[in-house]
Amino acid sequence: MRGLGAVAAVALFGVSACTAPSENWAPLAGLAPGGSRELIGGTGFLLPGGYILTARHVVTDCKAIRATARSGAFEAASARVAATPSNPLMDMTALQLDRAVPGLGHGARLRDLWPTGPEPVRAGGRPSPWPRIEEELVALGYPGAAASMDPVAAPLSQILAARLTNRMWRGDAFAVFGNITHGDSGGPIVDKSGRVVGMMFAIAFEADELHKQGIKGSVGFGLRAHDIASFLAEAGLPSAMDSGAGPVDGSVDRLREDIVRVFCYR
Repeated sequence: MRGLGAVAAVALFGVSACTAPSENWAPLAGLAPGGSRELIGGTGFLLPGGYILTARHVVTDCKAIRATARSGAFEAASARVAATPSNPLMDMTALQLDRAVPGLGHGARLRDLWPTGPEPVRAGGRPSPWPRIEEELVALGYPGAAASMDPVAAPLSQILAARLTNRMWRGDAFAVFGNITHGDSGGPIVDKSGRVVGMMFAIAFEADELHKQGIKGSVGFGLRAHDIASFLAEAGLPSAMDSGAGPVDGSVDRLREDIVRVFCYR
């Protein structure tokens, strides 16, 4: 795909079950509060200190926010928004459970994978795409409305550094190619050592549209680990950023224990 540096077709994504929650979701999301008509599902992951990072649009205008951990540490636990970025276009938020849960582990570690140096410039002063990032990465999330608590690991066939100029988000973000779909919002983009290099927040092109062009999968967008760390520092919340140097004792399977299903009753 060429020209991703000025993509305009970006859509925020979650999964909704209108008017009545899916029966499969009910035990995971807990009892619906009075007056709620819709249940939105997304993905999140644990941060140091027991906070949960997810996409802000997943938990916008909620009558109740509930979270269920893949590890089983908590189920349909009530949560609240603890912090949001000062930049209103930055689609992320930190949640905090309404009750303390012991033994949540250390939380995800971050790794900044963004290319170093200024954006390349073509002759004539026009921006040139950054080179493709050559690394094995997966996106962990909960697509669809199934009751399974095992997150789906979607291998990414490509990951590009892109500059978005969409009205919903203007700035640098990863463009990722893979089986990304509704429900993956707030899920981490992970390297083979289990470190989080980004967070999914939008889908640009649906799979059906891409199949017409001979492209398998979808194109989505993810915020950078650098942006996550900056937001957490701004909010005074703990984070764990790795330098990327030296061996790391971790894996994608180990990070699965830090994945959370996030539910919003509207």
